[in-house]
Amino acid sequence: MQYILHNLRLALIGSLLLMMAAPAVAQRRIYASDRATQQAYKGNRGISRRDKEKQRNHNGLLSGAEVGLHHNLGFWVEGAYSTFIHNVPSVSKGPGGYGLGAGLAYELQTGYFLFQTGVGITSQDVRYTASPYSFDNYDLANGKFGKKDNQWLPASKGGALQDSWGESIDTLRYTVLNRKDQVRTLAAQVPLLFGGRFSGFYGLAGVKINIAFSQTAIANMDIYSMAKYNQYLGWMTEMDNHGYRGNAFVPVPIPESKKTYSSVQLDVLASLELGYEFHQKNNRIRLAAFVDYGILNTCVQSSDPSLAFSFADRYDVGRYQFNNIFRSNVAKDSRINNFFVGAKLTFLFQLPSAKDKCILCRQASRH
Repeated sequence: MQYILHNLRLALIGSLLLMMAAPAVAQRRIYASDRATQQAYKGNRGISRRDKEKQRNHNGLLSGAEVGLHHNLGFWVEGAYSTFIHNVPSVSKGPGGYGLGAGLAYELQTGYFLFQTGVGITSQDVRYTASPYSFDNYDLANGKFGKKDNQWLPASKGGALQDSWGESIDTLRYTVLNRKDQVRTLAAQVPLLFGGRFSGFYGLAGVKINIAFSQTAIANMDIYSMAKYNQYLGWMTEMDNHGYRGNAFVPVPIPESKKTYSSVQLDVLASLELGYEFHQKNNRIRLAAFVDYGILNTCVQSSDPSLAFSFADRYDVGRYQFNNIFRSNVAKDSRINNFFVGAKLTFLFQLPSAKDKCILCRQASRH
């Protein structure tokens, strides 16, 4: 009986010693395996230094930031609030409008560094209002709003200004209300952006070459007219039989004017883009906010009047000719800069490369 107990005691002690030694043996085996794998890496001529520098998980797959050089192709879509930053007199900077864009992108990635370029198309629609303003026959006579014409001057100043009944007028005044102009622009864009990425976030900054190739200028307004006679007191208004149309409360709407220009206009936009990057295998999806500001002055320096009509049509408001304020002499010598702020969605697809295979996969393929 004592012999049996003695043998059981020895077996129990041996089992405990074996259990204590097992982790150390396993650790040495893992260490030896790692050393063997490292030796295999060094002996594999197909593995570049760039591959060894990449961060890999326990399965040998790429993880984290790759130090290697990668080329990506993709596309982007964006939407933004857009307006003009300007100093045109009596014209608002709002309500503004929108900008929509899309394009193809190429991006170079090396480590944390990014360089992106491509080509895209943007559509911009900006609306703005003008303060009410009035002008008299004297303004029309000196060419401020229309062609120089002495017929606009009263007889006391050597002119022949008369109402529709042939009576001499001292002053004929027009007042413009509810002026709402609009500019629609189509442009090609070439971005040149540099930046980096870290822990899922990324940023890009640089310039976008903006080449506008089509612009539609629209103008809308209401107007009313009144006159002053030497032989009468005050202003005469709402006298259609004499040619005076509407009043301050019920003006006459002018038919919309729309003109399209196809001249090329160059701008350089300073751009900043900040966002987050989602990974899906070797592809990336980015969601970002961006802001673009036009560095160059886009004022066209036009000499066309904002409103012009002939002497014969002075009482026929339906025949009045006018131009969008930003494409008229009202904006001449002013400064107009584009402005965008919005959101951007980018899809990037990494181009295939033999060096992007995991090391363990290539090791297995050789056996």
